[in-house]
Amino acid sequence: MAPIPTRRLLPPLLAALLFATACATPGGSLSMTAANGASFSQRFSRAYMSRSDDGEYRIALVDEPLDENRSPDANAISPAPSTPLRQIVLIHVFWRPMDGVKPDHPSATNAAIDWYILPAGVGGSTDLLHYKGAGYVRVFDDSVDIANASVTPATLRGAMTDPLGPAALEGSARAIFDPARVRAIAAELAVLDPAPAPTFAAPSAAAPPVADPPVTDPPVTAPTMIAPAPAPSTPTPGAPPRQPIGP
Repeated sequence: MAPIPTRRLLPPLLAALLFATACATPGGSLSMTAANGASFSQRFSRAYMSRSDDGEYRIALVDEPLDENRSPDANAISPAPSTPLRQIVLIHVFWRPMDGVKPDHPSATNAAIDWYILPAGVGGSTDLLHYKGAGYVRVFDDSVDIANASVTPATLRGAMTDPLGPAALEGSARAIFDPARVRAIAAELAVLDPAPAPTFAAPSAAAPPVADPPVTDPPVTAPTMIAPAPAPSTPTPGAPPRQPIGP
């Protein structure tokens, strides 16, 4: 049997190697589409994941302007064009959907999504654009798929502008399991944009119940006895008639 030329094997092997390397590289890509049809896309060079004991997932997607693995996107969101920007997306998956559940089913919303855009390497800057929303997120091993999600501007601060308004969101990522990194990123963002205070007042201590007055029957009074009128006298037969008394 004649040996197979090596040059025939190199292209398929090289393609398979490149494909496997690309699949194993952590990171992701998300796209946002506004109601007016404007769309933006963003690549993330790093992605991390954690999982709690009760089955909840937290995913952090990070794009740093000076990251050596960064691949710039010509159609990226640019709320401050003259400033290098960091973009971080935090996803909290509360439960994993059952097989067969479609992303557009009302019960399929299973994740909270927060997208933060802030200046890179600017110490003390308070500029921030924060989109907040929810959607359908499926996690399988290190793969994360986002579908039927929507976000809306929650915080707009400093020199940032909002180029989208409410928008639909979708995308995918491959994440490294690194709970410590996820916690550190979440803690950093919590300082930049702390959760707003609840809009409802906490219930005050309940006052002791006031006892209803006892229900008593009205007093019973004895009925007033009315004496019957005297019957007219009947003259006795044979008796002389009575004379009227008078002068």
